[in-house]
Amino acid sequence: MANFFQQALDTFKQVPQRIGEGIAEFQSGLDQHKQRVAEINRSQREFTTNYAQGVQNINQKLRGEITPLSKLSVTPTSIPVRVRPTVTPNATRIPTRTPTPSRVRISTPTPTPTLTEEQFFHAVKKINPNIPATSIITEYRKAHPTATPTPTPMPLLSGKLSPTIFRFQSAIDQATKNTGVSLEQYHLLRAGENQAENPDAINYNSDGTIDIGLYQINVDPKNHVEVERLKDPLYNAMKAGQIFSQRLNILKDPILAIASYNLGAGGAVLRPMDALKRAQWVYWKAGLEMPQTEFTKDPLGYVRKNMDYYRKLGLFVS
Repeated sequence: MANFFQQALDTFKQVPQRIGEGIAEFQSGLDQHKQRVAEINRSQREFTTNYAQGVQNINQKLRGEITPLSKLSVTPTSIPVRVRPTVTPNATRIPTRTPTPSRVRISTPTPTPTLTEEQFFHAVKKINPNIPATSIITEYRKAHPTATPTPTPMPLLSGKLSPTIFRFQSAIDQATKNTGVSLEQYHLLRAGENQAENPDAINYNSDGTIDIGLYQINVDPKNHVEVERLKDPLYNAMKAGQIFSQRLNILKDPILAIASYNLGAGGAVLRPMDALKRAQWVYWKAGLEMPQTEFTKDPLGYVRKNMDYYRKLGLFVS
């Protein structure tokens, strides 16, 4: 019994020490937490400062306050020159050495854009949606002349595309007559899918299917007959026109239909804001101004208004 009480007394004597150790450990953890909070706050301040500076640079660029990189140049200080010694025939050759200036590596500044054309486009549109897309493209190319450009927009005649702008013009003309899809709409589909107009282009999808041909028609690669037929420009263009006509008939809005050609009808309806961004990108690549429609003015409202109709069509499982 005496031993029990002695052990209890020893344990009781250790309580203040353990409490002190616990307090010290808690204080250490609290200090570490405060340090982490301070680091997070510092990172947030740096991010806010950098973001504000980036927005300011874009605004200054739009107002023409930043000197375009194309106007920058480097003047070489010296160019290394080698001079051959003159040798007289039948004369004793005397070795000569012409002093050569120290070599200077001359490098022409190559503008390296911090943003791609697409990133710059969306950044500017986020700041001011009213700026025309063509103005954004022009400003970007002035600042970054060596960047990979978006292909030159096709010529317009009285608001319509020139009749000779497609690589496979006869096939597109025939598809236009058969499907009712206009040249401008085919131009938009081309800009969004296969601007190089390669009839053999193939894109492999994660679900095992492929997108093939002039307008990247989706097909099962095991269907060899259809795969070969889709390599024909006329057949591919006819298929694309039929798909786009169906989407336009279902969705009732040309901008939403353009976006759905890539996102799918159900995907465009379920993600209307992504559909709007996709359409803006397609029109930008095509070099055309995107018209204002009921969908572009209020994407979410337009989809909500027609949601029951879309469900009846079975575009997606509700």
